[in-house]
Amino acid sequence: MKHIKDNITIGSNIKHYRKLNKLTQKELGGLIGKTESSVQKYESGATEIPRSVLYKIASVLDVHLLDLLDDGSAIDWHGQRDRLMLSLYKFLGYTIDFGVDHSSNASISHGNNTYILPDHILYSDLFEHVESDMVNRLSEIIERYATTSSDSSDKKV
Repeated sequence: MKHIKDNITIGSNIKHYRKLNKLTQKELGGLIGKTESSVQKYESGATEIPRSVLYKIASVLDVHLLDLLDDGSAIDWHGQRDRLMLSLYKFLGYTIDFGVDHSSNASISHGNNTYILPDHILYSDLFEHVESDMVNRLSEIIERYATTSSDSSDKKV
């Protein structure tokens, strides 16, 4: 039964973000290469959505995949990820401050240089891209060098 609940949660989240983006089911379907009927089934929870389609939907709706999959803990996850990212940047010698000049700007300082930019750019472009870049790089390293216990060939570094 949990599977059905998950489909309904995911479908509800897709509908929510689709409406925020002012898209019809037909328009979303066209953007992801699916029919309006498919989108209706996804949103109602009537059918399980393939992972590749979920990635397309998240991309088109400009949301993180977890925003579609979960009913609340995605916010907690983003907060934890952001705190970890800020710690990493601090370790690398960067200082990042939000709410500069009582605005929605952020500042990034490194050495003698300080840069001001909208904080939503920092979150979306920097944090999201660093996360995906790290995952992609780790996948490349695993593919190139790692072996599994069932792999009889030893890859050498």
